[in-house]
Amino acid sequence: MFYPDIMKIPQLKDLVLLGGKQGVHRPIRWLYFADCIECLDDSENLGDWIHGGELIIVTHNSITQNTNKLKQFMYAANEKNAAGFIIHVGRIAPEIIQTADELSLPLFELSLSIKLVDLSQIICKKLIEEESKENTLDRIFTDLLYKDSKNNRDLLYQAQYYGIDLQKPFCIAMFTMLFSENQWPEEKQMSIYRTNLQKFIQYEFYNLGLPNVLTLWQNDSIAVLIPLHKIKADLMPVLKRIQAHFWQFYSINFSVGISHSYHSAEGLKVAFDEAAKAVHIARTIKINDDVVFYKDMGIYSILADVENVTLLEAYYQSWLKPLMDWDALQGKDLCNTLEMYLTCNCKVTETANALFVHRNTLRYRLDKIESILGRSLDDLSFCMELQFAFKVKRYWEMTKPNSIQSLL
Repeated sequence: MFYPDIMKIPQLKDLVLLGGKQGVHRPIRWLYFADCIECLDDSENLGDWIHGGELIIVTHNSITQNTNKLKQFMYAANEKNAAGFIIHVGRIAPEIIQTADELSLPLFELSLSIKLVDLSQIICKKLIEEESKENTLDRIFTDLLYKDSKNNRDLLYQAQYYGIDLQKPFCIAMFTMLFSENQWPEEKQMSIYRTNLQKFIQYEFYNLGLPNVLTLWQNDSIAVLIPLHKIKADLMPVLKRIQAHFWQFYSINFSVGISHSYHSAEGLKVAFDEAAKAVHIARTIKINDDVVFYKDMGIYSILADVENVTLLEAYYQSWLKPLMDWDALQGKDLCNTLEMYLTCNCKVTETANALFVHRNTLRYRLDKIESILGRSLDDLSFCMELQFAFKVKRYWEMTKPNSIQSLL
């Protein structure tokens, strides 16, 4: 649940946001009545009482009148990515508002007209309803992807009930968190990352008028169905905001793979696979863009569908092996020279500049390459085959077994 949901509840109309307005994107997972911390001494870590996502309610005078202790608690709660604070009217010092603004941690003033029992009942009921709805949407998405398409009429009706029409244009976006091998988080921490990335995504699409979005987690990736017919704005700023928020709280980046557009339930699985492959290909060939489109993957989208990777190895070696063997024997790197020459559209001056060598040096190398391969580089079809062979070689060297399947 998000703060705009709370502000729409008629019974909570007297709840006033005093500080931390820049943090209203924080998801609310539960309520926490924090008056129990008044018995803790200064040596104890207040952050140990927070798991993340709590909307913290503080009413005890010993806390609200102790500005330093309350600020300490706010800093500790922010470290654990709490959702925000609610404090009774008349008990919020200016310093506390400043701290909320500094941390972008929403701070609400609770009117005395709102009883705590009513506040907790209303918000908890809303949270339970939201969780139930999200579980239903997850089930619908999973069943649409993996159940027999002949039996999905009821699922399509259920999706339409939540405003999701698969007969109109949609695409799949695959958000994949990026970790180095020695920084892979423990499962408990990974669960927190998953939950909050999902909430950040839901919040941004919520602001675009999409309160219900189909999402599905697969390992370190979350698939999101984007109803293109309802998106009037450019997607890129939305994706950049999600990335910025997630980086702000967790210092974790992610890449996004975008599928082609489809407009039928039969295209859902295809779109899902395309989005996953786009991320995989971008990782494999070291594309630095945060957002990659499957339609821009070119020949790599075909290579990603080749299940027998030994065929890829056999192909590039059939064209490049003589040159590779010569480089290994002589300790040279004519393969790199040839690849750069092809990348520069066979232009000598441009290639020489890219390699930081003299034109005559490059000309000598190209003559040697022609001698080793037994073909002229003036042959356009030969150069095209060589360029494709280098792409296959690059893809083959970077691909790990079952790496695509790990995303699917």
